[in-house]
Amino acid sequence: MRTDASDRPVHVTSCRHPIRGRIVVQIWEYPGQPYWLHSVQGGEIVATWSHDDVRDPAEALQRVFPDSTDHGPLVPAQLLPGEYHPRIWRNGIDATWIRDNTSAMNTGAIPTIRQRVIALHRIQRQLENVFEVVTPNTEHAEVYGEATGQILTLAATEIEQLLKEVFVANSDPAQRAHLFRSLNMGALFALVAPMRLREWEARLQFFDDWPAIRPFEAWTNGAVPPWWTAYNARKHDPAGRSESTLINAISAVAAVHVLLEAQFGPGIENLLLQTGTSTLGITAKPTWADVELYSPATEYHQHGTFRERLLFQ
Repeated sequence: MRTDASDRPVHVTSCRHPIRGRIVVQIWEYPGQPYWLHSVQGGEIVATWSHDDVRDPAEALQRVFPDSTDHGPLVPAQLLPGEYHPRIWRNGIDATWIRDNTSAMNTGAIPTIRQRVIALHRIQRQLENVFEVVTPNTEHAEVYGEATGQILTLAATEIEQLLKEVFVANSDPAQRAHLFRSLNMGALFALVAPMRLREWEARLQFFDDWPAIRPFEAWTNGAVPPWWTAYNARKHDPAGRSESTLINAISAVAAVHVLLEAQFGPGIENLLLQTGTSTLGITAKPTWADVELYSPATEYHQHGTFRERLLFQ
């Protein structure tokens, strides 16, 4: 079991409250002292309790939530309260919270996030222009041309930038200065599991004939996604357009959209720009286990305090 500097283990579980619905419960174990319970919703501690006469975490949970149901198992937390992986979203911390607490999560200034969102919107506009000429349906999936090639190049470049930014943010600060340029897709594959990229799914908002897109589903340790292969083919032979197909262009744009939400949470695109609808919408995303969620630090009741836990150090 992981502990903080004060050697205070943390148990995590969830239950269904008759009024609040599903809540995640942290149970702090103070040696020789009462258990403290903190219920967490949307990245905020919404209530705190302590009982002097309780010395067992399960009993403490039952005492505080006697009317709750569907109690999950009490398990050690993978991340201590307050710990988070930079630029990797976990449900429990949503886009609204990140917008209002960007500095706390060290995700970069709002203008930086907005810049990434604007880049996506520009690429989407070009894709929409193609849709004026070629209707996106399965019969047209292999249509290719200079317009789809340009979209593919722009989207793949943005994807590489976003992935590198996440990797560098989770690396040793002393190595970051030279790390960015040296990263390739082989190294960036290390982000697939912690970001659960294969589980994200998107759909075109107004074209039901086009199937759901899981842009990272085919990415393995030995194979890159088809749209990345197509991008490389175009990069090394700009005149060769046969792989710059509509399906690869759409999948690459979907990958940009997925990466934005996988970093900053669902709805970050419309939240920052306050736009209406997007060309693409997320239709499936990971559901994180209770032990994987980010939750506020509770040490000395410093509510809302977060600290980085780097993946690659």
